[in-house]
Amino acid sequence: MDRALESLDEVEQKVITSRYLKGRPWDKIAYGVSYNERWCKEVRNR
Repeated sequence: MDRALESLDEVEQKVITSRYLKGRPWDKIAYGVSYNERWCKEVRNR
């Protein structure tokens, strides 16, 4: 898992860790990284 996270850039890492390790909702994650929810969900799909 660590290697997978290392392959992402800083913002993508923040999205993934916020959602799956901290359990935050998409709207809070999007606000925290200054992107919209759709973009954050696209990061998840990659």
